Amino acid sequence: MKNLLAVLFLLLVGTGLFLVFGSDFFGTTPQKSASNGSEPPVLEGNENTTPETENKGIELKPPVSKGKQGEKKPSPTERTKFEQPKHPQGVRGRVISVLGQPVPKAKVYLLKEIPPSDMIRLLAMMQQGGGIRAQIVSETRTDALGRFVLRAPATKGEAGYEVHIVAPKMKVLRKKLRLLPKHWEDLGLLKLEQGKTLFGQIRQEKTKTPIPGATVLVRLTQMNVLVPTPGFEDGIVGKTDSLGRYEISGLPDGPFEVKAFARGFGTIIKPDIAFTRNEKRFKQDFDLPRGFEIEGWVVDSDGKPIPRASIEVIPFSTQNPTRGNTRSDQEGHFAVLGLAAGQYMVKAEAQGFVATEKKPVKAGEKECQVVLERQSSILVRVLSKRGTPIRNYRLEVKTWFEGQEGYGKSQIPPIEVRGAKKGAYELSGLNPGNYILQAEALNYALSFSKKFRIAGNSTDPQEIEIRLSKGGTIKGRVVDAQNRPVAGASVSSLDNNFQDNPLTRIFASMMTVNVSQKTVITDKRGNFTLKLLTPANYQLMIDHPSFSKTFKKGIQVQDEQVSNVGTILLRRGGRVEGIVIFKGAPLPGAKVSLSGRVGDPKNPQMVFENVFADAKGRFKIPRSLPSGDYEIQASRTNLANPILAIADIQRSTTQVKVHDGQTTRVRVEIKNN
Repeated sequence: MKNLLAVLFLLLVGTGLFLVFGSDFFGTTPQKSASNGSEPPVLEGNENTTPETENKGIELKPPVSKGKQGEKKPSPTERTKFEQPKHPQGVRGRVISVLGQPVPKAKVYLLKEIPPSDMIRLLAMMQQGGGIRAQIVSETRTDALGRFVLRAPATKGEAGYEVHIVAPKMKVLRKKLRLLPKHWEDLGLLKLEQGKTLFGQIRQEKTKTPIPGATVLVRLTQMNVLVPTPGFEDGIVGKTDSLGRYEISGLPDGPFEVKAFARGFGTIIKPDIAFTRNEKRFKQDFDLPRGFEIEGWVVDSDGKPIPRASIEVIPFSTQNPTRGNTRSDQEGHFAVLGLAAGQYMVKAEAQGFVATEKKPVKAGEKECQVVLERQSSILVRVLSKRGTPIRNYRLEVKTWFEGQEGYGKSQIPPIEVRGAKKGAYELSGLNPGNYILQAEALNYALSFSKKFRIAGNSTDPQEIEIRLSKGGTIKGRVVDAQNRPVAGASVSSLDNNFQDNPLTRIFASMMTVNVSQKTVITDKRGNFTLKLLTPANYQLMIDHPSFSKTFKKGIQVQDEQVSNVGTILLRRGGRVEGIVIFKGAPLPGAKVSLSGRVGDPKNPQMVFENVFADAKGRFKIPRSLPSGDYEIQASRTNLANPILAIADIQRSTTQVKVHDGQTTRVRVEIKNN
């Protein structure tokens, strides 16, 4: 059986990352296998206290990050001195140039990867214009012989590490790895390739007069993914000299985006600049047009000015990707400068108002008026089923859509209400739309209001009532195969549609839960009782370290009733352990994935487990597994191109049969085709 779910997931993630990274960016130096030593090397001198390397000209100079117009944020390089932690494991290596010469004073960073559970959320943040900052675990500089040592905690979970090496005029080198406990990873010789150089001149479009002090910003998409290089999260910046000339070195082959702009002029963006294989220097001139502006006012529906409103202008044409940001003044007036000719959308938002878009607006418009409607408010009253006011409760606002059973998340964060007089709370900040309120309180079940709708231009607040009930109860008993009670088993209530698989874990932060998720522990007689459950259709997950995990589905919970599920049988299950082999030798740190469909063929239980091999390539699945047929795959974790991990999975698939009370040992070999 092919593990289709795992392969599809890796294919989606791997393909996306490879398209972003590209092959050139990762370098071509092969990575050595992990060293067998448990102690770091002794280096002559102190490679951790070398002075800062000064970049000549404007090579690899990170920009000053700006937010709204006129606001200045601290540079990402403005950090306190990093002190290496003391750990019994780490990574070491030696950095050389393409000519074999040592590269001293190169910056070496050990960075934490993004765990899959956070990946979707961070990708969404990037899509909305937010940036991801580098997560530095450890950092140092190379010594006079190009050597470095970095200590760090052992890798845990799915997220590994990346080593990034930065030196003037060189391409940034990246290496993926996992650090095993009390084990030193030896990367051997790491060869830095000479970077490419982008240069040119910035002039006025009509007169061809040079523009001194103009800004050139290179955005390296390779450095803006989930593990950005410190100092380059926002790109590389350069300034023109008195003759309008600029030069930026240390670039990869591309593609990358180059943006040129200057005060009093428009902005030009070249989105897909790339060097050819043998090209070392690339000339890109910019002739900036005179700048345009869009000016106007932000007012409410009564014509009153709205100060401090956030304004963003977005071009219609992809050929004119110039954007602009600002805020309105005390009179509601705003002006966005430095725009190229063309049509724009003006987006305005302010606290307490519904975000509004006005389009099309032509560059040069001086009287652009944006009218914002006030957000609506409602009066929430939370009572017991018998009408007693609830003073303390947690309130969440959810959305709903016609034809869909579940509820979605809203823009309003959960609210902790304390001391509400007569159970009442005024909730504001609602945009037009469809909503439902969720409330929970001590000794009450999770409860919902009726669905309601907020219309535009709503003035009088609606009153929404939520009646909290005691909910229903699930009780039962957990026993083993000899009908003996199992004490200490955890019993958790879940939505009946919940599936325990890798995709569910990744998307968990984006999912809404409309049932009561509770966990209890069985007593010495194996009995359990789950109380205060919202009426719904549930499943139970029963887990104990000495038994295989078991699920029981289709449990209907009704208000003020007890659902007795009777006896639930836990089986001992079997254990799986083994070794991963690559090129005839054990593979340290390999990722091992196990999957299977076991149990009733009509309603099978899906089982997924991921572990990592130790320094000797050995692994153990950490829990007992239900008896049945499984597949095991392995992949390397130091691959620059994530798509290669899919090839490893396909070449290593091994069938395994698990029996109750037995340990199955398996050899998983990644065949080298």
